[in-house]
Amino acid sequence: FTVRAVALNPAFQRDDLSALTIVFTYAAIGYFALTLALRFVFPSLTLEGRGAWLLWSSPIHNHEIFSWKFFFWATSLSAAMSAAAVLVVILFGFPWPLAAMFVATVFTSSVSLVALTLSIGSFSPDFRTKDPDLIATSPSGLAATAAGAGYLWIMAGYVHRATAAYLATGAVDPLALVGMSVVSLAVIAASWVAAMRFMDRMEVV
Repeated sequence: FTVRAVALNPAFQRDDLSALTIVFTYAAIGYFALTLALRFVFPSLTLEGRGAWLLWSSPIHNHEIFSWKFFFWATSLSAAMSAAAVLVVILFGFPWPLAAMFVATVFTSSVSLVALTLSIGSFSPDFRTKDPDLIATSPSGLAATAAGAGYLWIMAGYVHRATAAYLATGAVDPLALVGMSVVSLAVIAASWVAAMRFMDRMEVV
């Protein structure tokens, strides 16, 4: 609501400043998504605790555990963040091309952050630790924070490019859309493949 009030100020009616306010709202939602992912998604495997051996001794592939957690958290987080994106669209009154780009970017970013944080969290789970705050501030947690922040920085750049192009020409820059798609798909695919290979070799003692 504060950003919307600022955006209505005549001093912020220039296209470049309007684009920055939209990028800021994306960054705010992305930051909140990353915070939730670090608090709930990243430690979800570690929080299986000493009972983790039950999962690993069951007649399923280890990587299926990652798949279940990924789909659950990706659905939950993307639904919540997409609702926030729709609220932003309503508050700002985005035209439909800009609205579609904004909501799709928030949705894709949420799924990518889940894949990234869950994957890094699966590399070095400590089944003796039960404090999620302690887990999130471990070296691997800090690595997940840095990786997530770097991803959001790249995506924010594409959001700015797409928004500025729309405000100037009335059309969203297709290269920005391609860039966002490629970066997000690369993050999801790389996280998925790395986690699958690692978890199939993991042993719980």
